[in-house]
Amino acid sequence: MTKKRIELIDAARGTAILAMVFHHALYSLETFYGFYIPFLYTTFFKVWQFIFVMVFMLVAGISSNFSRSNLRRGVIVLVAGFVVTAVSWYIDPASPVYFGILHFMGTSMILYGLLEKPIRRIPVRVALPLFTALFALNYWVYATAPRIDTPHLYVFGFPDHAFSSPDYYPLLPWFFLFLAGTVLGRLVVAGKFPRWFYEVRIPVLSAIGRHTLWIYLLHQPVLIAVYSIFLGFPF
Repeated sequence: MTKKRIELIDAARGTAILAMVFHHALYSLETFYGFYIPFLYTTFFKVWQFIFVMVFMLVAGISSNFSRSNLRRGVIVLVAGFVVTAVSWYIDPASPVYFGILHFMGTSMILYGLLEKPIRRIPVRVALPLFTALFALNYWVYATAPRIDTPHLYVFGFPDHAFSSPDYYPLLPWFFLFLAGTVLGRLVVAGKFPRWFYEVRIPVLSAIGRHTLWIYLLHQPVLIAVYSIFLGFPF
């Protein structure tokens, strides 16, 4: 059994945050400066975005097995999500972030912290296929279901017709992917992965992966500052 920091997990998180920064760099050019970026509408981009979001969710779930307090960790991340909402509302009142990836992760960590004991009673051989199947089923429902007329259910994956958020990851379907990550984390802690998984070193990506929350909070202001030097202040 190991609860030492595993550099490959940090590196995966670091890779995902770099992919997200790249996405937001292009998104900001298009949204704030009027550039048309065809890459954002390609199938390749959509698949690539889906993959790095999945990596984020799974790694967050895996990491909950190494946390001293998922409740405390979740509250910190959720508060960071509210900061993002406040700043995005100030910058663009017409399009604030209501339930983005930080809101989702913070809420998921809190829920897992409250439900950890009963969830961990489910055997790995049952829990992993169960949560994976529930994610796939709920993702299909989320992707195909029409919008509803009842407001304020967007947290659960049921946005109404008026709902809009540039960054949106509701509990359904994504919480089940997070839970699948918590199950994978049990296997990681138990030493069930290949030896190289625990020994590989990727220093730069691992270092980035250890500071993803700060990178997420600061990357957008930094991008706007850099763009402002060359393209002018957008607001």
